[in-house]
Amino acid sequence: MAPAGTPPEIIRKLSAALRAALGEKDLQAGFSAQSAEVRYATPEQYGSFLKSEQARWAKLIKQAKVKLD
Repeated sequence: MAPAGTPPEIIRKLSAALRAALGEKDLQAGFSAQSAEVRYATPEQYGSFLKSEQARWAKLIKQAKVKLD
């Protein structure tokens, strides 16, 4: 995640750094020990994922008639 309006070159650098970090065996082992799956996604892929999740959960919340107090 980054603030809206972050320059594309900064997004690319952050994405490359994240990809490199996620490739580290120690980091992978730490996540694995917590039963977490390490999976890299490009900024575009992650944006699409977030949009689909928002739509999915909005639909479920509406169907369940969830209300905020």
